[in-house]
Amino acid sequence: MDIFLVIAFIALSIIFFLIEVFLIPGVSIAGLAGAAFGVCGVVYAFMAIGVTAGIITLFVGLVLFAIFTYILMKGKTLDRLSLKKNLDETEVFNDLSELSVGQRGKTLSRLAPMGKVIFDGKIYEARCLDALVEAGVDVEVTNIEGTSLTVKVI
Repeated sequence: MDIFLVIAFIALSIIFFLIEVFLIPGVSIAGLAGAAFGVCGVVYAFMAIGVTAGIITLFVGLVLFAIFTYILMKGKTLDRLSLKKNLDETEVFNDLSELSVGQRGKTLSRLAPMGKVIFDGKIYEARCLDALVEAGVDVEVTNIEGTSLTVKVI
């Protein structure tokens, strides 16, 4: 029964540490719980089974943690969690002096409520207050205030 408890503590420790590292980064309850279960497992092994069992538990726990971390990092687990999409960089004009209210253009990206629009071959950042607008929709400038451009669907 003592060995089962030690194994359970170490297993919970590894599980909580892996949750901390891969799912909830930063210092959180999962990391603190992992540390607590690890310490409890090693201390319990020292107290209930003996010094040799405590040293073996400490060593085996560290090795298992390293193995599981290596497997997760080399496997496809992190690939499924990571961002794959590349963002295309386009030049956005902030000078709105060339635009006028009533000028017509087309959306390049979805306006939800902000997005990119094109007027006379130049790309601007704009917003539409009426609705979500998909890419490729004709729009018209309704308001220019400072560096803020507002459009509406035609």
